[in-house]
Amino acid sequence: MTTTELELLQYHGRAMDPKPINTTVRRLAEGLAAGQTLVAQLEPGDGTFYGLLVSPAWSPYLERELGRFGVPQRSARDFLIVTYLRDSGGEQFFATDRVEGFDLPTRNEWTRTLLAWWLRGLWREIENVRAGR
Repeated sequence: MTTTELELLQYHGRAMDPKPINTTVRRLAEGLAAGQTLVAQLEPGDGTFYGLLVSPAWSPYLERELGRFGVPQRSARDFLIVTYLRDSGGEQFFATDRVEGFDLPTRNEWTRTLLAWWLRGLWREIENVRAGR
């Protein structure tokens, strides 16, 4: 995933880099499409670090267990469960392919904007993997 595949996101005039530092977006998408839970480490170029634990709701065990929490089994392929990791814990949320900043629980507006932008790009890559592209 490159910034040309995403809408351009800038912070003080600097384009943000969507590439994780510990893997590639393609590998994340392939693993998630296969039902694996993975970690993405982001340093997008704004002087910050973001650690995300990403679980696909369609994972074999999870897809049967999430109905009580608003994700019926028939819709599991439409949700990622994301934990924004911090030194003192984490903040969890569901992310669809249309995730927006207001869907994230963190208080920092820029963090919400950046993570929603990045997750939408990850979803595009998951869809490419699912389509065999």
